[in-house]
Amino acid sequence: MYYPRVNRGISFTKPGIYSFCLILMIGLIAISTGINALYVFLSAGLGGFIVSGLLSELAIKSFCVETVSGVLADAHAPFDLGLRVKNSSGWFSIFQMRSYVFLAEPRFQLIAKPFAAEGVTSFAALGPRLNQTVFVTINGFPRGAYNQLKTVQVTTFPFGILEKFKLDRLESEIFVAPAINPDISMALKAYLKNSWLRPSEDQDFYGHRRYLASDGVKPIDWKRSAGKPPTKWVSRQFRAQADNELITIKADWATLTTSPSQPHYEAMLERVRTLMKVLDESGKDYFLDLGFGAVARGSSQCCLILAKLPIYANRKNNLDITSKIPTSEIHHSQKVELTPDGFDFITSGERQSWVSAA
Repeated sequence: MYYPRVNRGISFTKPGIYSFCLILMIGLIAISTGINALYVFLSAGLGGFIVSGLLSELAIKSFCVETVSGVLADAHAPFDLGLRVKNSSGWFSIFQMRSYVFLAEPRFQLIAKPFAAEGVTSFAALGPRLNQTVFVTINGFPRGAYNQLKTVQVTTFPFGILEKFKLDRLESEIFVAPAINPDISMALKAYLKNSWLRPSEDQDFYGHRRYLASDGVKPIDWKRSAGKPPTKWVSRQFRAQADNELITIKADWATLTTSPSQPHYEAMLERVRTLMKVLDESGKDYFLDLGFGAVARGSSQCCLILAKLPIYANRKNNLDITSKIPTSEIHHSQKVELTPDGFDFITSGERQSWVSAA
């Protein structure tokens, strides 16, 4: 049972139901027989429920999730989400707390059942006025930008007979780029291995970006990442010195909006993300152009743009992307254009078409 006005809810656990039925049965026997010892047992059992309710209420009232860490991930790929939790009580320690993460608000029931959550984490104890970061392994989100998450805090402290919970709505910055298609990746590598994917002769270290699970271990800067959780890892970026090593990936928004269906629309975005991954593995530097000029450069920024693109149902809406890279920064002769069924690779005016079999 959930009470929105106080943002609190309570459910019976299975041990709680069995305990309540046992106490009720003993109460009936006590009334019919008049045995005083049974009345003592009845009062102690009911007192246990009262104490459990009071202590769990104090725990759930004092516990809060303050912030959610920012995340950049690939669609449907597991990632770790950091939750900053706090015990606001000045004297009461919290025990046996679980935090569930949801995209949509869950349904609450009188009899406690496991939540079908995106992820769950738990901890044994949190002292008075202490806070800590706990990590939830998320099973994976669809492509998109998520600015709000729902979390449910649950405790069965102290006896495990009552489950007390509350719902929190938290601001978040979770960006999920399109998934990487391994079949397309292999096909692109085979098609481009003797031309576009030849190693650059001269590359400079450019900087760091957030680590993605699809990066593997090779680009990780272990000096900066050692001893930190995966959400804090960083990958090294390199850029070619020569202008002819720069590539523009043109995913014309007009082409994307004419997709006949949602699966086709997402498949085109996956194709762009997969090409970016192939270029990253070869140390190539690239821009992303949506048909009105370059809007991002490099893996991290391009993934953010792809994550922010609207879902298929909202593709006719105006794009909320205002940043553009000055044309003075773009000097190169290699371009890739997204087509409904593949790519066109353009070098020095020569165009070669590649069609995806996936």
